[in-house]
Amino acid sequence: MSDDYRLRVFLVVANVGSLTKAAQVLGISQPGVSKNIKKLEVILGKRLFLRHGRGVAMSSFGEELYESVFPIYNRIDNIMSLMKNDSDFIGGHFKIATVHTLNSYFIAPVLKDIIKKNPSLKLNISERSSMDVSELVERKQADIGLAYDTMVTGDNLSVTALHLENMKIYYSPILKVQFDHNQSVIVDEDLPLVGMPVGYALRQMLNLKFTKKLNHIIQVETVDLMLEIVRTGVAACILPSNLPERLIEDAGLLRSEIMNKTLQRKVVLITHIDNIELPAIKYMISKFKYQAEGS
Repeated sequence: MSDDYRLRVFLVVANVGSLTKAAQVLGISQPGVSKNIKKLEVILGKRLFLRHGRGVAMSSFGEELYESVFPIYNRIDNIMSLMKNDSDFIGGHFKIATVHTLNSYFIAPVLKDIIKKNPSLKLNISERSSMDVSELVERKQADIGLAYDTMVTGDNLSVTALHLENMKIYYSPILKVQFDHNQSVIVDEDLPLVGMPVGYALRQMLNLKFTKKLNHIIQVETVDLMLEIVRTGVAACILPSNLPERLIEDAGLLRSEIMNKTLQRKVVLITHIDNIELPAIKYMISKFKYQAEGS
């Protein structure tokens, strides 16, 4: 096997977090996956994965390798998929499940392009938490799902990494906030926040990253309502950094870095392993992967 193929095997294992799932995606045996990973580790002289109860996780060197090679292979695959699929029109009904936070800056631009090129296509969009998105795809009640990798569960899911999402804090000028010397907002137990419920990926990330309990005075389930509350000046919120200006600056809100915190999470596309070879699924994956490059 070539080093190119072994790197692709590595990327699949990194994306799905399991040798068994990687074997299903690649259409080879699990020992075959293990053999390719071990050979790559011998070549590089570094361990790439660490085993845990639910599968495997990348080592620090594995994460470094992933960040280096994923954008290159992602770009190549996107170009090939788009060249192959852009002339293929798809129709019928297609169901997408997505988390709320992706809609304004990521989902909508993709759907605009898809509908323009496929006028007979009928789309059904469901907004859910990451765990609910996983469940809908697992039950085949959604064709694809857009979610955050830490909350994706299910033995019959194929996972495609899209992009890393960075967080910023959003607030009204009338809200009193404190800044450090770099003009980053100090987020502590005194700053009132509006956020997602505890079971949502964003809330769990904040609970993990901040050692002290944050002051969530309001819980909501949609980004639109969250920003409406922020506009009143009673609380700030933490959301993806690239929300469009029409929702933030044009609406009189401010965005800022968060003091001493780099908050990131991986956005993934999931589909049922039974459906990964369907032309419509491949088409959708190529479109969302292409959009992810600019996110």
